[in-house]
Amino acid sequence: MPDFQGSVLGALLTLLGWDGTDFQNVKIDSDGHLQIDVLSTVLGGDQATETTLALVKDRIGALTTPAAGSTNKLLTDALTALQLIDDLRSALHDVGTDEIRVRAGYYDGDWFGLLQNAAQDLVVDVQETILPPGAATEASVQGIEDQVKGVFYNIQAGLFQKVTASAGAGNNWLTTTAVPAGEIHHITQMVSENATSTSSAIWSGTLIGGTTVYFEELGSTAAGILVVWKGDIWLEEGDQMRVLFGGCTASDALSVTVWGHKMGV
Repeated sequence: MPDFQGSVLGALLTLLGWDGTDFQNVKIDSDGHLQIDVLSTVLGGDQATETTLALVKDRIGALTTPAAGSTNKLLTDALTALQLIDDLRSALHDVGTDEIRVRAGYYDGDWFGLLQNAAQDLVVDVQETILPPGAATEASVQGIEDQVKGVFYNIQAGLFQKVTASAGAGNNWLTTTAVPAGEIHHITQMVSENATSTSSAIWSGTLIGGTTVYFEELGSTAAGILVVWKGDIWLEEGDQMRVLFGGCTASDALSVTVWGHKMGV
């Protein structure tokens, strides 16, 4: 028979439990703490079970090599995609020796297609390019331009100009409009006329750099006689054709007409 502790003598009470058939003593540990073994429980409708927690764990997925469809797998794939986008952004900003090929497309709301017309604009800000071997550069194109300058006959448009004046008594100049910047004028024909009176002489020439240079002189010319010159004269920026009518009478009707063509510099 077990010993009785002195602290419980005179206060002895046995706690029994009914198992449905017999009464059994309730057990305590050496500290007097009641010991209860829970063999089974009945949960309410909303409590989580080991099964539901396992499902949640599977849905979240492992931190390393998560299964397809799990949250961690989706996050891992999203991180990989974002890293690729960041790498592409860095590559586009500083191409270096990389090669980037782009095939542009568009989305019309239903499907994707390639850009096919000017209405489907693609705007690209190219900060730097790497040319393949043998590609033409600005320097090489400029070199070609320098080589062919003065070789090609670059006609921009035909040239026709007529200037008129009412003469004062004595000698009178008629001068065409100066050649504008970026052009060269090739003069092939010029016709001069005093339609009113006889001119003592008619000189044909050019005004270049402020200096008049005559290349043809015709003596006394009756009124209404056309003085025709044909040839090749090249005028650069600022140059002009000039005709001097000698011995005019006041109010004589003078005119100079030139033909040729314009060329680009």
